[in-house]
Amino acid sequence: MSNKHQWLDNLTSDEETFVKNLVLNSGSLKKLQREYKVSYPTIRHKLDTIIAKVREVSDHKSDFNQKLMQLVIDEDISFDAANRIMQMYKEEIHV
Repeated sequence: MSNKHQWLDNLTSDEETFVKNLVLNSGSLKKLQREYKVSYPTIRHKLDTIIAKVREVSDHKSDFNQKLMQLVIDEDISFDAANRIMQMYKEEIHV
């Protein structure tokens, strides 16, 4: 998977298909409701679940960055060391 699409790695194939169908239906949950033959609240719940998974990936990266920068501010590590750690982290998680 491309580095900029890492959030997709957190989704199941069913969820990826749902996102694709959402895009193909111009973001209309009502159209998806008809396509999947389920209630609107069911479609909304599925979308909310996917949103939470995408945010989880973003929040995790953001939290790591904040903690690393706090170490620099507290002078526990140098800025150069923080940059090296961040680069290794990005390579590890393929960002």
